[in-house]
Amino acid sequence: MSDINRVTLIGNIGQDPEFKYFESGAVITSFSIAVNRYDSKTKEDISDWFYVKTFSKLGEHLTKGLRVAVDGRLQTDSWEKDGVKKKTTYVFADSVQILTPKEGIEDRKSVV
Repeated sequence: MSDINRVTLIGNIGQDPEFKYFESGAVITSFSIAVNRYDSKTKEDISDWFYVKTFSKLGEHLTKGLRVAVDGRLQTDSWEKDGVKKKTTYVFADSVQILTPKEGIEDRKSVV
């Protein structure tokens, strides 16, 4: 039986995407999204931040503040720097859908 590694998040982009280009023509797009959840103890929304990566130009039209739906899998990278082992877990996205209405995108462009 196969295990399941699937995650779907809806939130707001926290930074403009960064692109890493390779000689092969491949592109890795990276950005972060904030996903709010309600804390019943403090009665406030709390933002959980998730790093997102994808092997494509899915992020070409993404900008800080847009509301998006991200669908993909969790992946963990580990490395060693200065003798210290480090690890990070991120969402490796198969799809990114912009949820901000077009009017909202046009309004944001005119402000910037």
